[in-house]
Amino acid sequence: MSETTRNILAQDSLSRKSLAFCGYTGYAAIILFIIGGVWLGGMLPPIPNANDAPAELVAKVNDNLLNFRVGSIFMIASFALFGTFGAGIAAQTRRFETSPVFSYVQIVFAAGGTTIALLVAFAWSLMVFRPDTYEPSILLMWADFAYFLALFSVPLFGGWC
Repeated sequence: MSETTRNILAQDSLSRKSLAFCGYTGYAAIILFIIGGVWLGGMLPPIPNANDAPAELVAKVNDNLLNFRVGSIFMIASFALFGTFGAGIAAQTRRFETSPVFSYVQIVFAAGGTTIALLVAFAWSLMVFRPDTYEPSILLMWADFAYFLALFSVPLFGGWC
């Protein structure tokens, strides 16, 4: 076997492992979000109801403060993994293109969606950082901001797919 053939096989093996890693980060992102955003973090189903007074949200946050804080950490880790998953999908798309237009579009949308998703987790984390020191309406604003950011990320993730 020639040196060139060995290099190509080694590179292909690394590429396959890298793509598999990127693919598995998609599963990890989903699992971490279920743990952090649903089970611990209280993001889904939403803890604030549309008719809740700000003081009710503060009471709900204080009742589950440790869970929400730990859940925020899991959400940050989950949303950060969207970037690697998106890069893996774009790399797969790139393999079949003659011109890299769609893979570049996927990278842009994945990066934008990941950024917005991380801002969702950031807003949620700020809401549970020191709930007793802020006015109740500020906590409600952070919760609303997190949910609106989550809605605004849908077009980016839709464009990515």
